[in-house]
Amino acid sequence: MTDALAKPGLGRPGLRLQVSSRNALFQQWLALKTNRSKRHRLGLFLVEGTTAIDAAVKQRWPIEDFLYPAGHRLSEWAALHLKSGAAARQVEMAPELLAELSERNEGTELVAVARQREATLEQLPLEEPWLLLVLDRPKSPGNVGSIIRSAVSFDAAGVVITGHAADPFDPACVRASVGTLFDLPLVLLPSHEPLLAWVEQRRSRQALQLVGTGQDGPQLLADTALTGNQLLILGNETHGISRAYADACDSFVRLPTSPRQSSLNVCAAAAILLYEVQRQRALHQSKAAPA
Repeated sequence: MTDALAKPGLGRPGLRLQVSSRNALFQQWLALKTNRSKRHRLGLFLVEGTTAIDAAVKQRWPIEDFLYPAGHRLSEWAALHLKSGAAARQVEMAPELLAELSERNEGTELVAVARQREATLEQLPLEEPWLLLVLDRPKSPGNVGSIIRSAVSFDAAGVVITGHAADPFDPACVRASVGTLFDLPLVLLPSHEPLLAWVEQRRSRQALQLVGTGQDGPQLLADTALTGNQLLILGNETHGISRAYADACDSFVRLPTSPRQSSLNVCAAAAILLYEVQRQRALHQSKAAPA
């Protein structure tokens, strides 16, 4: 049984589907939940939760499908999204199948299948003084999502992820970012080399500073000037930043933690670092303002 019925969409003209069995289309969506290689081969990922779906629609991310449960009365929020025409297709699913796709397992009334979107370094909107957050081989998708949330909160221009790293389109990252994944450019690079080459090119026309971070940094964070253009580099949760990054950094800073516990979760460290950049810049602007 194909389960596919060509009908007018609830919003703009399009395709409406019904899925009541574990057919090939369902298996493809299920793979998006657990299989990184298939996510990237298809260029798709799953999004759920009111905040995340609202953010994806607001930021005009391409949405292939809205999935919703058959036989359920939908909330006004879900009904409006279906009527909006934001998705190319609307798919009415057997509730037990939708529960398999959902991280919440039951009670989900809308799941979006969105298309992945990445930026290049050249596309980053860098208005001076700019701030980029660089994640070197992060392991945990949940940590990546939480760090993206902090990066948006403190006005970073983008997040750059380098090396063999957690997938930012993993459901755990999407969930932890609470919709902020859709609100800033994301650059994915295979290693440190493209980023360091871009830095050298950029330095030929603009001053910037690479700031490495780690508990062995010789400089305290508050003693480091962060008012200019900055790349803050956070390392792998276990091994810290790579030797290539450490050698390339202009400054290497540490947080003033207690000897009782010298290391912090990378998400907490990222939030503190980003806050300090914002604090210094606000203080600098207030001193520069005419009396």
